[in-house]
Amino acid sequence: MRYCLDTATPPASAERGRLWMAEQSLAGDAAAPVSATMRGGCPGAGWTRVAVVADHVTNRLGGQDRPLFAYTCTDRTSACTSSGATYDQILGIAAQTIVDTQPGAGAIELKVASAVHLRNQNQAPNAQFVTTATGGRTVLLNASGSSDYEGRIFSMYWFKGTMPTSIACDQPTVTIGDAGQRILWGGTLIGDGVTLSHAFPAGDGNAGTAKNIGLVACDPGDRYGTAGIAPGPAIAVTIPSGA
Repeated sequence: MRYCLDTATPPASAERGRLWMAEQSLAGDAAAPVSATMRGGCPGAGWTRVAVVADHVTNRLGGQDRPLFAYTCTDRTSACTSSGATYDQILGIAAQTIVDTQPGAGAIELKVASAVHLRNQNQAPNAQFVTTATGGRTVLLNASGSSDYEGRIFSMYWFKGTMPTSIACDQPTVTIGDAGQRILWGGTLIGDGVTLSHAFPAGDGNAGTAKNIGLVACDPGDRYGTAGIAPGPAIAVTIPSGA
């Protein structure tokens, strides 16, 4: 189910908002196939049923906007409502309406508020790792300190040098680059797993040279967390010199 306020499509306007409700019928416990088209407008296209549930709604008084909906989100880098691709990061929805049955006369306006918390919304993992020199030019990369709110991190992928630029956990397709390195999501993949023992080859430079290492932690819902990968800070690991 989706609610949206249309203030742009006639007869709707800024002073005459139309509150739409859209419903999608599902068979049994099937997952809701919410598409970009269904979210792309108000009420959107492709819903089983749509209806106007309130007319002549306005969220503007004396030039001041009064938002109908407010959101609580898990997105740490941007507003969760800035893109349809981040709709699954919404954890809480609050609605506030201000009712004035006799504008300019009678009793003053009244506030009617309600909210819902989406406790089962999937949240992205928190990826982190530490490194330990284990002899020679080898380090142990350890991501056991990573966590997930639902406790179900699925896969971990390690990168060195070139980091991934377009992560899609549901498409972990590895290709081979011109220099024979493994490429995943545009980054140079060096292995997978919670821990990884990595020996720096001679081509990485002398002992004491720093190389950037990155980690992607994916969960079964295709959400992910990263460490050492933009927009987060780079993590430089020094090539050890132990015997």
